[in-house]
Amino acid sequence: MRRIAYTTSLCLLLLIFSCQKEDGFTTTVQPAVQQTRVQLVSETFEDKSLLMVAESRLGLYTAFIAGDHPGDGLVFRAVQDSLPIILTDRNGNYYDVWGTVQHGPDKGAQLPPAQGMMAYWFAWGAFYPGCSLYEHADIQAPEPPPGDWNWQIPYALFAQGALPGAIPSIDQPIYLDREIDYPEYLVDTTLCLVIKIGEEVLVYPHPVLQWHEVVNETRGGVSFSVMYCPLTGSGCVWNREVQGQTMELEVSGLLYNGNLIAKDRVSGSHWSQMLHDAVQGPFSGARAESIQTLELPLESVRRLFRSFKMLSDQTGYDWEYGNFPCGDYCTNHDRMFYSIFFDDPRAQRKDRTYGVMVNGKARVFHPKSFDN
Repeated sequence: MRRIAYTTSLCLLLLIFSCQKEDGFTTTVQPAVQQTRVQLVSETFEDKSLLMVAESRLGLYTAFIAGDHPGDGLVFRAVQDSLPIILTDRNGNYYDVWGTVQHGPDKGAQLPPAQGMMAYWFAWGAFYPGCSLYEHADIQAPEPPPGDWNWQIPYALFAQGALPGAIPSIDQPIYLDREIDYPEYLVDTTLCLVIKIGEEVLVYPHPVLQWHEVVNETRGGVSFSVMYCPLTGSGCVWNREVQGQTMELEVSGLLYNGNLIAKDRVSGSHWSQMLHDAVQGPFSGARAESIQTLELPLESVRRLFRSFKMLSDQTGYDWEYGNFPCGDYCTNHDRMFYSIFFDDPRAQRKDRTYGVMVNGKARVFHPKSFDN
């Protein structure tokens, strides 16, 4: 009996000390070795309340427009060692990496994602001269050049990267369910673009995207395009429904600041991937509707998601998907294939950085700011 009483008392003590109130938050006793290091930056940018979320061990960087949440004014706090939960608020809601409340009074509510993506630093500096860089002083930069020849951006500064049709889009993607089927070149550090459509997590590895750059897909009633530009290291996913039409994007072969200019086969419009804007044609001036996209190493994808579908390299093309076609370009800061409008010196050119775009302005965060 004494042993039962002792065990009961011990369980009660553990329960009391593992759940305590502090400033309106429910906190838990953390393990001796911290498994995650979620960090938050809350600030106002272009009259929007941004909530930047970073976990450097996972390579996770994403942002939300916290000011547009139904509980406007809520104060957020990082949650550790509870993946995929990363956030909580004073009302007792717990949010996953997609900003969805998984537990709490507002279960099912969604924090609006910011329009953001990872890219090489030089791309942010060239497309948004003098852009705001977190923890760095502002610098003077020239104004972006005006458009010409019926383009929103200067056609005179374009480069021809590839002939039309030389880089084919993937229009009938095939997915793998089982890791046993994955090609050997996919390793823990392989970077992937990750999205969630309905309850389905879809993963698009860089080694396949580097050769095709555009994937057109429809899942769960949503038509979207996955786009990755290997020269600017920028990846994003757009809704293909624009002004009542469904786009079919492809690589045009044109480049501006080394970045992908996509062409809609249906309307003939051209789109700038880094600007997220239609820059020529019937949709000129329209802005793409982004779908929240995470860029993660494959190891982190496995940690965060119990199940997912991986884009296959079964494309109909017998290409060496495990070999990057541009050699050491990704890591050689001096190797540039095309000229850029403005070369911002505040970071190294090929540093992968996360940028948020609001009202035509960019707020950029360097992963080094979250390494501590």
